Amino acid sequence: MPKRVQTKLKRLSQAERQELSAEWEASDLNQAEFCRQKGIEAAEDEVTIPEHTRKKAERKGLAQNLPRKQIIHDLTGDEKICSCGCELTHIDDEITEQLDIVSAKIYVIQHVCKKYACKHGCENSLELR
Repeated sequence: MPKRVQTKLKRLSQAERQELSAEWEASDLNQAEFCRQKGIEAAEDEVTIPEHTRKKAERKGLAQNLPRKQIIHDLTGDEKICSCGCELTHIDDEITEQLDIVSAKIYVIQHVCKKYACKHGCENSLELR
């Protein structure tokens, strides 16, 4: 028996519920007709939920007064060479922050990833590691 009919039958005893469930399964009636014959309110098939808009979650930055420790992730000398043979030029740093709490000391670890690009404008020259 579908759950929506079972929830309407909760106020009946266990034996009455089992008997009605067996009767419904043996009958050729659909749920609504069976419930009408037995005097049971059938659950509605559709429920309308009003639309709403959800705000996009915004991540707040870590407090500026916390001490910071930088870990610099840089390319090795061989990795700073472009496929065309010229040396890549440092163009920017990408900084991500991670809060770290160590034995009652709180500080922010900044991961600085060096970005490099070819001076000659090769399309695959942007290197991040």
